[in-house]
Amino acid sequence: LVASLAAVMGISYVVTGQFADTSVMQQQIAASGISADILNISPVTVLILLVSLFLGYLQVSLLSGLIGTGCSTEDVEPANLTIVLLVMVGYMAAIMTIGSGNPVLAYVVSLCPVASMFCAPVRYLIGDIGFGMLAFSWVLQLAVILFLAYVCARIYRALMMYRGNRMKFGGWIKLLRQNRVKEAESR
Repeated sequence: LVASLAAVMGISYVVTGQFADTSVMQQQIAASGISADILNISPVTVLILLVSLFLGYLQVSLLSGLIGTGCSTEDVEPANLTIVLLVMVGYMAAIMTIGSGNPVLAYVVSLCPVASMFCAPVRYLIGDIGFGMLAFSWVLQLAVILFLAYVCARIYRALMMYRGNRMKFGGWIKLLRQNRVKEAESR
């Protein structure tokens, strides 16, 4: 989606340049100080952003699947709202802490799984954290993804058969424990 939006913006700019004067836009961009040099755009930057986007997408999609499977048709909107609010918390943490200048805060938000998908790549690109901290945040995100995949695999069948109200976090833990007991008894 991001790549297609960038491509459409570029195509639109080129096509518009064929019919209208786009020098005003170039002057405004130059006056604002935005350039490829300031943004440190390079193949490595693109790779960092793609890896972060991929890990963030996996994390949110697994959470969405887990929460969505545990609800009835009437509970779809509250389940969606839960995921949207969780993502917004991470996004707002990134926005509110970006200009703090506090190195401890930079490390905390870069390592928190919900906020790190937004914070870690940006903090690396602006120089608040090093590549080692970025890689460590990716490892933590991957651990959360693997844990969520494990939980999904363990309770998916039980959730598909679940009837009643939307399942809360405590219900997931209960189903996970019940499945472990059933597997232990069958061995």
